[in-house]
Amino acid sequence: MVSVGCEAFRVSVCPYVLQEKWVNVIFAFVVLCLGGCRSVEHDATASVVSSPSVLAQRVNAIDDPIARMAMLDTMLSEDPAVAVEMCRHLNGHDERSQCFQVAHRPHLWVDRYMRPLASRPRPDAHTPSFSQVQPEPCPDCRTPFAVIRAAGDHAKRGDARMAAGICKGLSDTRWSDECMFHAAEQCVHDLRSPGYADAVGLCTASASFSSACLMHIHTFPQMQSPLTTEKSDWEPVIQYAETIRAFWSERDPGFGDLAEGQLWSVTLVNAYFQSRDISGEPLDFLPASAVPHVHSAVALRLATDGMFEGMDLATASASLDTALERRVGTTRRQRPKMIPLDPASIWDTSSDKVGMIPYLNTGLRQHHSEPTTDRLLALLEAVARRPRLDRAWIPQARAHPSEAVQQTAQQLHRLRDPHDPSRGRRSPSQIDRGRRSHR
Repeated sequence: MVSVGCEAFRVSVCPYVLQEKWVNVIFAFVVLCLGGCRSVEHDATASVVSSPSVLAQRVNAIDDPIARMAMLDTMLSEDPAVAVEMCRHLNGHDERSQCFQVAHRPHLWVDRYMRPLASRPRPDAHTPSFSQVQPEPCPDCRTPFAVIRAAGDHAKRGDARMAAGICKGLSDTRWSDECMFHAAEQCVHDLRSPGYADAVGLCTASASFSSACLMHIHTFPQMQSPLTTEKSDWEPVIQYAETIRAFWSERDPGFGDLAEGQLWSVTLVNAYFQSRDISGEPLDFLPASAVPHVHSAVALRLATDGMFEGMDLATASASLDTALERRVGTTRRQRPKMIPLDPASIWDTSSDKVGMIPYLNTGLRQHHSEPTTDRLLALLEAVARRPRLDRAWIPQARAHPSEAVQQTAQQLHRLRDPHDPSRGRRSPSQIDRGRRSHR
């Protein structure tokens, strides 16, 4: 079993540092690992108010890797932006990489981190199970990160059982679960469809992170999406979508639809934000299940570029139609634009998902089988994530004959009207300033 930490306090303190956000315990642990007898209250105050570079100096002075992660854990809970900036000032490439790895994997430090769409599915007896796998030693692994890398290497080579065994060698459950999570991602790295069943099994074994893990294997199996016009580059994505659909068809078809929708939603948004030209080429070669996600991606890209500002709803809708009907033949890759990812969505993701499809990273949106109506729904969702929206759009959409359009307009009204008692928790400007990603 791998266990690292301050020797004298390994049993009584380290498990709490890694599993809970008990700030007093964390700071006591950090102070003790620093070898000092200074006041816990003094150190707690200093950690919050110090600049990123000063905090990095303090972290650089800590030899114990668990103590370093404990301090980062606290900082991320207090102020993620400061923590990420601190990572840039750490000594050594490995230390900076590990810091960024934790900072950009929020399930490691956000309490009760949940992905609403990745509800627990119903695997069957034919789904690989790693619950009975025995721990495997990793003699050269001195830190949890080394164990995680070793397990990921085995998973990438197709040996998921050995990967699971290495992960079970970690004594702390949070790092063991993260190890299973990472191994699952490596099973389907670069859309390797044969590893999908093992990835699902490893996600199930990741326990506390299983929901986030299931989302990741459907949304981030490859780092760079294809260009929108290159049909041949989309073949691996199409095959991966078919693998997802086939795997869940007799196990849990409803979850399979959501999983495939997540793949198309994220991959197409990434593709459109990385392609210089905006056109409807993917409509010509992607399956029908991807079509509403093409609508979403194009509408969001146009809204992000400010194309709808100053337009009424009808003019903006016509502009979206024109973009989707356009064909450019080929396009070039550009530096990815900032993509707004709103974890909360404008919808209650815990409610009934009938008539809803995945949107962006973890959100939902209304879907309609009639293409023109579905494009309008995609347009309304896109502008909901921009700080400026012509208020005339809302009554125009509420007058639309489609019930789905009316419901989306009502959600926008609740977000925009501060006097509406049913208003959502966050304003559109807060949504637009929310979590963003280049992925």
